[in-house]
Amino acid sequence: MAVRARGLGFRYPGGRVGVESLELEVAPGEVVALLGPNGSGKSTLLRLLATDLRPSSGTLELLGVPAERPGPTLRRRIGYAPDDPVHVPPLTGGENLRLFTRLADEDPEDPSLGLADLLQAFDLSDVAGTPVSQYSFGMRRKLLLAEALAPRPELLLLDEPTVGMDPRGIDALGTLLGERARTGTAVILATNEIREAPLWAHRILFLHRGRVLADAPPETLLARLKGRTLVRVTLEGDGVPWEEGTGATPGRAGGEGRGLDPREAANSPEAPAATKGFGPLPGVGPLPGVGPLAGLDALQGVEAWRFHPEAKGPGRIEVETRMGGRVLPPLLQYLLDAGIGVRELQVREPDLGDLFRELTGVELEDRP
Repeated sequence: MAVRARGLGFRYPGGRVGVESLELEVAPGEVVALLGPNGSGKSTLLRLLATDLRPSSGTLELLGVPAERPGPTLRRRIGYAPDDPVHVPPLTGGENLRLFTRLADEDPEDPSLGLADLLQAFDLSDVAGTPVSQYSFGMRRKLLLAEALAPRPELLLLDEPTVGMDPRGIDALGTLLGERARTGTAVILATNEIREAPLWAHRILFLHRGRVLADAPPETLLARLKGRTLVRVTLEGDGVPWEEGTGATPGRAGGEGRGLDPREAANSPEAPAATKGFGPLPGVGPLPGVGPLAGLDALQGVEAWRFHPEAKGPGRIEVETRMGGRVLPPLLQYLLDAGIGVRELQVREPDLGDLFRELTGVELEDRP
């Protein structure tokens, strides 16, 4: 195994949990994507696997070697691209690439490493002779990935590798990861790219509060959403005409960004005023005081709904259905009859972000 963790745990000074009781095995040639919101433990786990942090509990074996006291030989077999690019700014991109290749005890002149090909793949060939201090953030991100890939490590760890990347760079990265996996490299990446992750990864791990909530192939996770359709209604004008005295003025839906447990969210002063079936309280009925939206509970085809208040603007409603587009006529008629103006309507298939929210009550990422 490239990675074998048993009961792995890490706590930061002060007691904050980074990772807790984590079980993980990753085989050579396997690509594993870690999905979770900020603070879920993705970066902590990668730092443990990169031997940048020492576990507080449990055991960790990397490339067949116990990782409690890692030496330079083990570290050279691991490629790690953290979320913040680290370079020598006065040196050119090409010089940085060769430097980090030498630090991994590889010869940058070895044609089998393909350094020139990496620069070309990430559209950096024309700026290889330019000091990194003149690079944009996206260019520095791409150079960081090239540096991690160049020594051809046996274990490749990438923290949010697509941040700041243009579409061409993202496509190039996906191609390179597939090629490396086919030659036996184990790849673990932390990302919230819910579109690319199912295409790149053999397995997806949902992380929440340092624990693994799900570990399965992407097709298995997506099968749980089969047959569902999500309708997003962006409201017009003043949005929902909440009835005076109902206590229906909502706070932030589900304590977004705070990592609340779904059951804690229900008792939070910031709990949502209008939710049924998915979101903060999966499978639980609507909270009291929902004003004119209460009738959505009985509307044919509506299996679940959620109101998203917004600091600026009237907010939006998300509806889950198994009727596809057939739910639109009765839904729109209901909203119009209730005096709720509609500015925009979007229909989409649910994705991994929706499944994560269903399991945790927490948003995986901010949606536009």
